[in-house]
Amino acid sequence: MSILSSLCRVALAGAALVAAKPALAIPAVGVTTGNSLITFDTDTPDTLTSGPTAVSGLTAGDSIVGIDLRPSNGVLYALTNNGGVGRLYTINRATAAATLVATLAADPADLTAPYTSLSGTEFGTDFNPVADRLRVVSDADQNLRINVATGLVTTDATLNYAVGDTNAGTNPNETAVAYSNSVPGADATTLYGLDFGTKSLVIQNPPNNGTLNTVGLTGINDAISISGFDIAPGSSQGFMTLTSAAYPNTSFLYGLNLATGTPESVDEIGVNARVRGLTLLPAFVPSVTNASTTEDTQTTSGLVITANTSNGSEVTHFKITEITNGTLYQNDGVTPISAGAFITVAQGNAGLKFTPALNFSGIGSFKVQASTSATDAGLGASTATATITVTAVNDSPVLTPATYNGVKGQSFSAQLVATDAESNPITYSTSDALPAGLTLSSSGLISGTPTVFTTAAGTVINVMVEDGQGGTDTEAITLVIKEAPSLIVTTTSDTGTEFDGLTSVREAINFANSNADSSTISFDPAVFVSGTPSLLFLTGDLPAVTTNITITGPTTENTFVLLTGVVDMNNIGNLTTNILKVTGGSLQISNINFAYADTAVNVVSGSATISNCFFGISSTGVSTSAPTTITNSTFAQMLSYGVYNAAGTTTIDSCTIASNAVGISTLGTVVLRNSLVAGNSTNLNTTGTLTDGGHNITTGTITDVGLDPIGPNANGGSTLTYAITSTSIARNAGATDLGTDQRGIARPVGSADDIGAFEFVPVAPSIDLIIPQNAGDKVGSKRTFTMSVSDGNGATDIKEMWLLINTRLNWSEGATLIYVPSASSPTKGLLYLRQGDAFLPPMAVGLDSPSAVLDNGAVRVAAADVVITVSQDGKSIILDMPLTIRDGLVGQNTLFARVTDKDGATDPAALVGDMGYVRFGPYTVTPQFSDGQNFAPTLSKLTPTINNSILTAGITPAQSFGFFVKDENGIGDMESVIFLAGKQRGWTNTATFFYEVRTRRLYLRSDNGQSWLGGGRVGAAGIIENSQVRVDLSKVKVTVIDGKAFGLTLPLQGKAALAGKNNVWLRVQDKQGLTSPDGDAQGYVLKGTWNLATAKPKDAPSTPSNGSS
Repeated sequence: MSILSSLCRVALAGAALVAAKPALAIPAVGVTTGNSLITFDTDTPDTLTSGPTAVSGLTAGDSIVGIDLRPSNGVLYALTNNGGVGRLYTINRATAAATLVATLAADPADLTAPYTSLSGTEFGTDFNPVADRLRVVSDADQNLRINVATGLVTTDATLNYAVGDTNAGTNPNETAVAYSNSVPGADATTLYGLDFGTKSLVIQNPPNNGTLNTVGLTGINDAISISGFDIAPGSSQGFMTLTSAAYPNTSFLYGLNLATGTPESVDEIGVNARVRGLTLLPAFVPSVTNASTTEDTQTTSGLVITANTSNGSEVTHFKITEITNGTLYQNDGVTPISAGAFITVAQGNAGLKFTPALNFSGIGSFKVQASTSATDAGLGASTATATITVTAVNDSPVLTPATYNGVKGQSFSAQLVATDAESNPITYSTSDALPAGLTLSSSGLISGTPTVFTTAAGTVINVMVEDGQGGTDTEAITLVIKEAPSLIVTTTSDTGTEFDGLTSVREAINFANSNADSSTISFDPAVFVSGTPSLLFLTGDLPAVTTNITITGPTTENTFVLLTGVVDMNNIGNLTTNILKVTGGSLQISNINFAYADTAVNVVSGSATISNCFFGISSTGVSTSAPTTITNSTFAQMLSYGVYNAAGTTTIDSCTIASNAVGISTLGTVVLRNSLVAGNSTNLNTTGTLTDGGHNITTGTITDVGLDPIGPNANGGSTLTYAITSTSIARNAGATDLGTDQRGIARPVGSADDIGAFEFVPVAPSIDLIIPQNAGDKVGSKRTFTMSVSDGNGATDIKEMWLLINTRLNWSEGATLIYVPSASSPTKGLLYLRQGDAFLPPMAVGLDSPSAVLDNGAVRVAAADVVITVSQDGKSIILDMPLTIRDGLVGQNTLFARVTDKDGATDPAALVGDMGYVRFGPYTVTPQFSDGQNFAPTLSKLTPTINNSILTAGITPAQSFGFFVKDENGIGDMESVIFLAGKQRGWTNTATFFYEVRTRRLYLRSDNGQSWLGGGRVGAAGIIENSQVRVDLSKVKVTVIDGKAFGLTLPLQGKAALAGKNNVWLRVQDKQGLTSPDGDAQGYVLKGTWNLATAKPKDAPSTPSNGSS
């Protein structure tokens, strides 16, 4: 009790009048003059159990003048006054939220003195538990009866003291009232009041008459208000709140003896405000049954909680506190109840379940309080205790489930953990299979050396423990065995785990970094095989190199390992920052391809040696800030720098750095030896120091220096290289101490080392494919001929591609085509076609929409149809030539193909004596109109039929003889035509011409008839002659009428040996040997005469015509 409380007790009452503090502890609710709600217990009012909490929801200007708990429903009501206007509210005790019920109004049935307004400043309020009406009195003698359901007011008689009462004749000043027996369903009650004026306890009886009867004096001297008064429900104990003049902002709680009016000191109320309303909550005494169970076993009955019948329906909940030695559950045995929790009456009536603490035996307990709500504001004062008797039993041992980790091939030891409450000896066993190499002992030790690895989830074994007293426990033990770390890369994946049996390059570097000694990372040859590029798509930067690590890529020919900083080649937007980063130790890396990174290798500190590597399509190939040596490596297509020397010394020996934005940029020092730095946007950016170690090329374009225009390619070895051509200025122009080039080719191949990473090795070209083979067409068909050739030195080393279609290996007939690639690109060049003894003027192919055409009578080819491509590896040229087949190709042809490189080498497969040509299958061309029936060729008349020529100086002027030949099977079916002029039909001393239709060549029989002269192609320059005749080939004409006939015009000059009358015979023969049907046995047809006479002297007399000239 505070000093203030002591002083106030003395001030408020004489010492002799103050009785001892009442022992009853009852929950109380008060309201302050500031409209705040408080709660406390009557035995400790100086300690609030809640509040002060401002009441919300009131009409503006309303002031609470009284509160009371309605016995019929346990709801807290408040009466407010606002200038005489009275309103009724219900108040939520937990939240202090007010809800308007009604505004006071006169009951229409009250005709005596109908209510108009509240009168007075101090009011007393309390519910009549029998009538369920709210009694309101005031210091203005107002005496009201209110129906709280409607707010209708009945005005009863004004307050007055009974005749003969001690205070008879005194004007009452009643400011507080309280009904006794304020419980639900009460059948009797007494209305008590406190008269502030007479300082006395009164009984108002009858209440409606307002008659006051003095019980006794309260002995109060210095109180300035008595505004709170209530009687504990179901008891005769009263409580009142007083405020003294000395402490107007502090109220005090007193007990009140209802038989004498004597106050009983309690304490000050713990709020710095005047309390003007008071209501006491029911005691709510619960009851609970006890229970019993065995150790570690939940109860099955008992623990039923009920409210006393006197509580009626007002109790809705029970509060559970002080749970000891176990866990409390609702009746389902599953839903836990924690200390301080509220349960419903129904849940308590159903009975609770109690589970003892593990291995506990003895007494468990918990306490129960009844409540009108699920909050402390509704709690009753009484507490009941439930006890649970727990009988001891033997406890089974308990095995702790656990996961144990190990590594395949390494010693493993794990002790399982089990406990027994009685400390009985424990034995372990399992019927499940452990990972191979491991065993479980009876003492719970798993040991051995695992020879397999598990999944990430591990191998689960069920282990049983026994205590020898019948108690057992079985739990799951998980054994996770990881694969042993390795320095041999066995997968291209970058998302490997420790349980997949594979080692990624990322895992290998992590393992190498964990080794104190130097480590060498290699690549499994069973996985990284020749001819199959192995793309390692990195999901991010590889671990930084922090120790001494050597990474050796495959050295087998065409076994490519490409570390690429993108996950998906179809989405290269996000590049890995650094594929490899060196931050300590030393890195030695060889035979690796790098691509798609911000910086492929970043040497920050430590040191690095890079050899036989390729760096392509990144921002920067190698960035160095620490000592770095780069040998036999290629840098191409870098968006920023091939090599960026930020600090320190970088040595570059025998490297090719081309097609980059900047070849080499140095802020520190770069020593450059035997290296080819050309074809970059900027070859050298030397802010720092560049030391020329000799034999370098640092100027020029790709074409200038003779680099393969195709770019980096698989030119042998296990990394991509930038090949030089056979005519490169880097060839045989260098000097290096390195014994091989980037591919492992021994240096030098020629008279001296080549400059750069690539040593040129002359490789003979080869013919890989000729199409068609064993095919046939008719004249007029269009057939695509495909020729594919390759050169180990790259497509740019191919100088010429020849395709000869003929019945024999001879250029002068059939079709001989030559493709000559240009110096700038293998897919552009010139196409030549042979016609007789010379090539027609070439035409450009591989250009955009060329319109040129070549036609030699055997084939016709248009430039626009020709397609030239280069293989993906850049080593082959594929030439597609759609040819229109002409008569000059009729017959069974052989395809001859020839390829030469810039060193003059041809395909080694060519037969000796075939001049480098390789023979392929036959190609047969039939006449245009052949349909299964062979028709004999025919001859037209000779024009002129009779020809007279005059010999002048031993030779006549040219006389043109013309005729037509025809074959229904087509011109291509005709083999030859013979023109014979002579005195007799024979080949000796005659003018006998032989025209070969297929080749368009014209021959003249020698004088002795034993050989052919000439053989030139008609229309070409040249003279053919013997002693009988002479012809100028350039004047000979062949006129094609259609696909079946042609005309032949021979401008012949006769010679003196042919003087006289000569007959002219014609002969035509097809390829099946048929001749003109009107010919003789040898096929000759007499078609005319050619008379040659010697010119007479100018003075000789003329001779009359004989009529036949």
